[in-house]
Order: sequence, then structure tokens, then C-alpha cells
Amino acid sequence: MPNRDSLGPWWDPEREFLPMRDWREEMHERMEKMMPHRPMMMMPRVNVSETAKEIVIEASIPGIDPKAVDITVAEDHVEIKGERKEEKEAKEKKFYRREISYGSFYRTIPLPSKVIKEKADAEFSEGMLTIRIPKATVEKKEVFKIKPKIK
Repeated sequence: MPNRDSLGPWWDPEREFLPMRDWREEMHERMEKMMPHRPMMMMPRVNVSETAKEIVIEASIPGIDPKAVDITVAEDHVEIKGERKEEKEAKEKKFYRREISYGSFYRTIPLPSKVIKEKADAEFSEGMLTIRIPKATVEKKEVFKIKPKIK
């Protein structure tokens, strides 16, 4: 069996059979020590649903000032942009674990059907952004049949 020094700092015989979660946490901690902390790009999680009349997008963005959110509705997609700013006090603290992300976030959500973008509406409550967009009525295509003339 190789000795500990030949395997470097990554191998510890006392912790060799860690559950996967503990291993992941340890790797995260080691990576943070090797790389300076910088703001990360976040991507909010969303639910997209539709009813007969509208498309509803719910985005989870807790801790975000609603005034810092920019929503753009196009005919075939919705863009959500914003930023979670770090408090000045937090920069002066010595962290032992840092899992809360700060920085810009951006998400483009394709829409499943045509919408009336001018009538879109959004509300923000308890960290959940809800966007409602009425669906455009699809005109039924009329079929016009003709018969060829016989000469």
C-alpha cells in the first residue's frame, strides 16, 4: 500500500470511504481555497405551464429586490435578468462556508405557443416571480377547394 505522502494531500486513510455528499462538500471546500471567490452567474429555476387562455411562468428568485429584475417578453420567448448584490458587511466577514450566490442572473424561457406580449403581466411575492401572458388566438385556416376545368 502506498504511503500517504506519495498520494499527496487528497488522500486521507481515515476518511477513505466517505459518502458521496461529504466528498462533494470536501471538494467544494478545497476548490474554494484554491480559487479566489468571485460572483457567479445564477440561473433561476422556473416552472412553465399553460391553460386554455394563458402561459404562466414561475421563477424562484429569493433575496432579489423586485426593482432589480428586468423582464422582456417576445412572441416566442421570455427573458428574465437581474442581480443579487452582496452586502458591504459580508465582504468584511471571514466565511467558513459560502454557498449563497451573488451576482447577475439571466434566463431565456422559450414559449410553447404564440402570445399577446403587450398584455403580459408580472407579480413578485415571497421570492417567487409569476409572469402571466395571454395566448394569441390562432385563426383557423379555411380550406378553399377548387375543381379543375375540363377542356
